[in-house]
Amino acid sequence: DATGVGDSVRARFAARIPVMGASAGAMVACTTTLLPQWRGVPNTGPGLGLVPGYVVVPHFDGARSVWVKTALAVAEQGVLGVPECSGVMIDIDEHSAVMRLTAVGVAASTLVTPTERSELVAGVGFEPT
Repeated sequence: DATGVGDSVRARFAARIPVMGASAGAMVACTTTLLPQWRGVPNTGPGLGLVPGYVVVPHFDGARSVWVKTALAVAEQGVLGVPECSGVMIDIDEHSAVMRLTAVGVAASTLVTPTERSELVAGVGFEPT
């Protein structure tokens, strides 16, 4: 990228330094990010690639169906709907590359795949297949 910020974040992540993103910062952590439009269907674009296979929909209240449909069209694994005052910690085991998702915060996050929708309850880990 032109600013070098993306490369710097990726280098820190590769060195196992925790990286945190909120709202747009969470969206851009994925391989593909949503690019919201003032009205209508969001576009998609490249993210930082820290969280492969997922697209994040922040401020998720269950009512952003257009965002979820757009995200599902490009997400390999699924869509992480993250509500206000909540988050999803993502830990990738450096030896096995197994990804573990753990919801945190006051409300459950939502994992949406093409075939199902499930809640990620705070404090309960989940290993996607």
